[in-house]
Amino acid sequence: MTTTRSTTTKDPITESTTDRDEFGTTASDRVARLGDTAREAAGAVSEAATAASPRISDAVASTADAAREADRLIRTSSDQALGMVGAFSLGAAMGLLVGGGNRLVVAISLVPALLVATSIVQRLDRMAGQPRQAR
Repeated sequence: MTTTRSTTTKDPITESTTDRDEFGTTASDRVARLGDTAREAAGAVSEAATAASPRISDAVASTADAAREADRLIRTSSDQALGMVGAFSLGAAMGLLVGGGNRLVVAISLVPALLVATSIVQRLDRMAGQPRQAR
């Protein structure tokens, strides 16, 4: 018993683009659908950005207010209070780091410690510029 196999091959360059896939769509239909999907996605992103733009300015303003208030509190706090805030911030960051917390969260938890350290250094610089008073 001998079997014969067809050895005809199609040239991909001259092959017609009207070949349909298993779902019955042609390549041009798929390209058109892909273009429609891309346009819909771009429209959705544009609408979301338009809706979010007023809220972004409010968020920036409230963040700036919070930063000014935090700076005021740090500048008016006693050295002991600053030491406690700095120690708590460092402890929280080390706990997150040892506990496997996300690095971004660890870095954010160190922000108060950096602000406290900056404030303490500024206070020390001011004190170094002033003559010592008798105690």
